[in-house]
Amino acid sequence: MSLTPSSERWARLSALLLDALDQPEANRRAFLDTACADDPTLVPDVERLLAAHAESTSTDRFEAGAVGLMPAALERAAGSPAPPQEVGPYRLVREVGRGGMGAVWLAERADGLFEQRVAVKLLRSGFARPDAERRFAAERRILAGLDHPHIARLLDGGVTDAGQPYLVMEYVEGQPLTTYARTAPLRLDERLALFRTVCEAVAFAHQNLVVHRDLKPSNIFVATDADGKPVVKLLDFGIAKLIRPASAGLLAGDAEDEPVTRTGQALLTPEYAAPEQVRGAAITTATDVYALGVVLYELLVGHRPYAIEDRSATAVERAVLEAAPAKPSTAVRAATRTATDPAGSADLDPSTTERWARRLRGDLDTIVLTALRKEPERRYRSAADLADDLRRHADGLPVMARPDTTGYRLRKFAQRNRVGVAAAAALLVALVLGLAGTLWQARIAAAERDTAQTALRDAEATMDFLQSVMLQADLEEADPERSIGAVLDSAALRIDDELAERPAVAQQVHATMSDIYLGFRDTEQAEYHARRALALTSDTLTQPFGRALYLLALAHSYRGDNDEAFLHFERAVSALRSLPDSLARAALARTLNSYGSALSEDGRYEDALALLEEAIPLMDAFDPEELPSTHNNIAAIHLIQGDDERAIEALHGVLSAMEAQGDAGSYEYGVAQANLAIGYAGSERFEEAAAHSGPAVTTLAAALTPTHPETVAARATYALHLESAAQTDTALQEADSLLTLTEADPAMLPPIKAYALVAAGIVLCRSGQPAEGRPALATSLALRRTMVPPDHWLIGSGLSVLGACDAELDNLARAEPALREGYEIVRDALGAESARTMEAADRLRSFCERHVCEDRSVEALAEVADAEPSVGS
Repeated sequence: MSLTPSSERWARLSALLLDALDQPEANRRAFLDTACADDPTLVPDVERLLAAHAESTSTDRFEAGAVGLMPAALERAAGSPAPPQEVGPYRLVREVGRGGMGAVWLAERADGLFEQRVAVKLLRSGFARPDAERRFAAERRILAGLDHPHIARLLDGGVTDAGQPYLVMEYVEGQPLTTYARTAPLRLDERLALFRTVCEAVAFAHQNLVVHRDLKPSNIFVATDADGKPVVKLLDFGIAKLIRPASAGLLAGDAEDEPVTRTGQALLTPEYAAPEQVRGAAITTATDVYALGVVLYELLVGHRPYAIEDRSATAVERAVLEAAPAKPSTAVRAATRTATDPAGSADLDPSTTERWARRLRGDLDTIVLTALRKEPERRYRSAADLADDLRRHADGLPVMARPDTTGYRLRKFAQRNRVGVAAAAALLVALVLGLAGTLWQARIAAAERDTAQTALRDAEATMDFLQSVMLQADLEEADPERSIGAVLDSAALRIDDELAERPAVAQQVHATMSDIYLGFRDTEQAEYHARRALALTSDTLTQPFGRALYLLALAHSYRGDNDEAFLHFERAVSALRSLPDSLARAALARTLNSYGSALSEDGRYEDALALLEEAIPLMDAFDPEELPSTHNNIAAIHLIQGDDERAIEALHGVLSAMEAQGDAGSYEYGVAQANLAIGYAGSERFEEAAAHSGPAVTTLAAALTPTHPETVAARATYALHLESAAQTDTALQEADSLLTLTEADPAMLPPIKAYALVAAGIVLCRSGQPAEGRPALATSLALRRTMVPPDHWLIGSGLSVLGACDAELDNLARAEPALREGYEIVRDALGAESARTMEAADRLRSFCERHVCEDRSVEALAEVADAEPSVGS
């Protein structure tokens, strides 16, 4: 039978449906038989409605956006009763929207008293039961109390002759915020100014204990005033929820009001829903802050932070609860500027993308991502705070939001990688225990200075401070990552407050914090603490001043800013060389080691060797634990310079000494193993190279992680050694693993990614799979071009191996120019006698022996006439 019920029957069907849904599924038929005893014809109608509801929820419980599921089921099953022609003194003109609880109509005054266009909202038929009517009445009370120029005003309200409640609201003729921004079009500062107005309107609602819960562009309209200026109007508090201090979850009204949010109803719009809405947790003002963050992201980037492809419950939950939004400055570059962009229509002019991205970078990135944090307590406290930070940004003032701390990132990392938590805890404990060693050194140094007691007290106070922080951490608790993060966050926040009267102690703590952050490669925080340590140092001819400079240099070096790094290294060395005490000698040794390593990475090998050799006797006397690091750095330079036998001899000594000290299996041991393998490869003893590089990968994976950059680099070297040792099958397996790693980790450091790709490409090209290897080599070369100047030997080497692969593909037109240019770049950069020059020359010679070269007078042909083929990167 078809459902064409009267309004009374429809109301009863609606109530029966909702009551039946509250019953266990197995009990529903018995409940209906009892509830419909006076009218058994109701039972099959309710069962049809139950089936329609089951279909709607099993397919997609979020598909209706902000529309409740029970009304949706009712209307799917039977359609809605026709709306009245007139509502009170208003005549309905046309439907202009449909929301969570009702349809919105454009209406005109029909009683002839005066002309007026209004928006009339009619309660959806499926909500025709007492608790839903209370919600609708609550909306009337909410809107009546929200008298604000940027919130659409409530004008009237009542109930139709058929018992259908309605609201009469100010009619806003305009466009959704993002549409207006795109069509106007608005500049960045104009968008931010309009959005601040939105925040102020939401803040006003929050001050009146109202949470909107469905903020999105279609509920934020922009109209124009008589002067053509944009005017924001916030619409639709239809699913608003009052926040009552003593009875959370109740709408405004009498204290005995029932909660009106029914379990199972998805009153939200998935794309703008906060994590707590998706989880079904408590709704607070922070929920609106999150939605504002999504709207702001869309306003600045051109699309929303998450693409929810199929709107299923699983897809929504995965996107909102798990996905990390890209920084707006990053996302705007990658935005797909097509009308079919699944994440929303992009509205930025591609010609201005780079300039736009630069303006988003920094404060605006931080502001948006703060509003979008998964945890409500970590967002802005209110919409007013969000507006205030945007105003501070506009005025050129520091914003209150701060990027995620290292401690927080560690906690999130640990949640995904619990196996690595113990390693992180061990690193933190080792650093703090290292301070105990510093205290011991301070005791020795104190005996050498006139200010003995002051120095000793400062060192002991520093230790006491960090111990007090450590006492807060229980590394054995169920969630140790929380304690690890708390150690870092708490210390960083307490230093300047608690040690304001002890600047020397604060200086040491800031320096130690910088050291800790460097251990986690958080160069931003490391630089901040190093600069604070510098600012608190009154005497530039002291060990603390030199150490702070050293830490600042490391922060710049880790992020690849060599010019700044070398400047600070030089200042640190100059400050420490003149100091005779043991603490300064140990600090000088470490500074020389790190400076030498950085110079080596920059290709200044002779300068690097001089510093490293100066560090050796200092290490031996004052910091013997760092000797393996220095010896490894020296051996690495010998390897680069082609003095393989000298490097092999030195590395065997390092490994033996570390084994005797019980350090086999440490990070430094793994580095020495990897360097020894490279030495054997340089001497063309490839089987021995593979025999040492395989264990090096195992050691580094255990000491660091399998995906750590240094582990990946060692694995790339292992693949090359396997191929050169004719262990082709294993080499190809390693090459495939390297390609998988580079694809799986988009955040992999560019130098490591470039090396992994070039190693995989070489193995594939030389193992009969050049078509698979060439893309990896080309990508690697493109990456390197973004990192080093065009005359760097890495560019020459990349061209050389790419040319060799093109030769395997019989693409001679591409092969010869690449081989020739690559050889010339490497030769000019490293000299004709360099091992890498010889490798590039050998590739060119081999090509010219097999093919007719344009210029057979290339000096490489004579230089390497008797050379055997070798690998290179």
